[in-house]
Order: sequence, then C-alpha cells, then structure tokens
Amino acid sequence: MSTVKLMRRFDPNIDGRDFVVGDLHGCFSLLQILLAHVEFDESVDRLFSLGDLVDRGPESERVSEFLVQPWFHAIRGNHDYMLLKGAHMVEQAPVDMAATHTWLQNGGEWFLHLMPSDQDTIYFDISRLPYAMEVALPDGGIAGLIHAQPFEGSWQETRVLLDPEHWSADTPENLERLVWDRSMARRIRFDEQDGWSYDGSPQVDTVDLVYIGHTAHDSPISLGNTRWMDTNAGYEGGGPSLAELGINGRVWTVSGDGAHIDEGWNRP
Repeated sequence: MSTVKLMRRFDPNIDGRDFVVGDLHGCFSLLQILLAHVEFDESVDRLFSLGDLVDRGPESERVSEFLVQPWFHAIRGNHDYMLLKGAHMVEQAPVDMAATHTWLQNGGEWFLHLMPSDQDTIYFDISRLPYAMEVALPDGGIAGLIHAQPFEGSWQETRVLLDPEHWSADTPENLERLVWDRSMARRIRFDEQDGWSYDGSPQVDTVDLVYIGHTAHDSPISLGNTRWMDTNAGYEGGGPSLAELGINGRVWTVSGDGAHIDEGWNRP
C-alpha cells in the first residue's frame, strides 16, 4: 500500500474562515472569481477542495500552482485517480493502456502537451492527495470531505477503511469506491412540486457534515447533513461552487463564463 496519508485531519481555523469548493476540472480562473467574491484572505483563510482538479476544463495545467499553496488543501477525485493510473510515470509498470485510454477519453489529453518536467511535477503533487479529510469546526463539530461518497454510506466505515491497521486484500478496490461510487447520489430525487428529496435518510453517521462532489447537479444541494457540490465545472455553461464550511454556511456558484454568481442551496 502507499505511504501517502489516506485521511488528513485539520484543527479548527481560529484566525480566519474555511471554505469548500466542489469539482474544479481545470476551471481555476472561475475559482479565483469566487474567491475574490468572498474576499478570501490567503493569510488566514483556508480552502478545501473535493477533488477532480483536472480534465475537461481549460486550465488543468495550473493544478500544481494551487496545490503548493499553504491555504489550499485537496482530496483526490476520480479524474485525479485516472491521471495517476493513466499517465504511466517511471514507478508504474507494466503500462496499463486500458487505463490510459479511459483517461484520455475523459479529458486527459491536456497532459500530453506538457513538458516532461511539468508532467512529473503534476503527477507527484496529485499522488500526495488523500482520499478524505476531516476538518474541525469552530463550534466543536466535524466536517467530512469525500469525493464520491463515504464508504458504505458511513463515515465511521470510511475512517476504518483509511486506517492502515485495517488494510486488507480488498482495500485497493474499496479505495476506488471512494472516488467512483454513486449509490448515494442515485437516491437523490427532484419533483416539480416538492423539489429535492432523498430516498431514505441522508444523514451520515459519526460526523456533523459531509461535503461530496463527483455527481453533477445544476446547483449545490443540501440534504440532511450532506452537501452536494459538483455543479458541472468544465462543461458548457457550468462552473464550480464555493461554500462556507459549517452547518449554516452559505454557498455561491459561478457561471461558466464568469459573468455572474448565484447564491444559495437547493433544499427539500
């Protein structure tokens, strides 16, 4: 197994504010528009990313520019995972051409146009990303960050999976589920009369909030203690969403052309 820390934990930010951004897909200029809108202060504020930093959007090559910033903290998404499987750097052998083909078919071709030194830097920086994070809230609560969904829909099961003491032969396959699984997202429903709902309980155990990306919606969604934040960045018209970390945190979504910003969650 990798020596990379698979779960990172952060103390509360007592000096500034914390924000979460959904899937970016190389839309870093749009992210900067959102940060300017909330008057993000790099000296005291922190930004947590739900992954899918690259592919599809216009500026994937800027990813390391952000990953080296002390105020920027990211987990890996399925597109970051595809890069690590498909780029085939020196430590990867034998070459998995199926993985490369899948990645290139899903927006990875930008990587091929970079200088080898830039490829090496990006590969290394993304390889250090954890699968999940926990961020302590100023009021004493805990926010969990995951790309696709918690393992088996449980935050406690996610903690166990990411604990090296519990690694097993099934661990690599189960780690993939953290960046790919959509079983929770498939239970989200929209009705013209009743709005957004969830088939069952959207409450995730042993954590106060869970921020999730991966499955795109037209706007960010608040259901129970889950917050769904993939809003089609990298696709025509879509842009990322930025939320204040916290139970009552506000959220903003920028349009794909950067011309306007909408505020608010879709709620049941």
